[in-house]
Amino acid sequence: MSEAVSDEPAVEGSLQAFIETLRDSATYRQFVDASEQLEADEEAQSLLEAYQQKQRELQADEFDSIHRS
Repeated sequence: MSEAVSDEPAVEGSLQAFIETLRDSATYRQFVDASEQLEADEEAQSLLEAYQQKQRELQADEFDSIHRS
């Protein structure tokens, strides 16, 4: 058990280094930019909401059909 406790700081340090590397990556910055553009696009948000609603309806229908059998 003492090994797990002594490894925690090393794991946390590695995790922090990984997070910083990820945040600095061009791919992550592109993702954040695209996400912000999507959030700002009212038409896209409306379409996404309609899609999610339809997805919930289909899942509910599937759930109902499974439990009716």
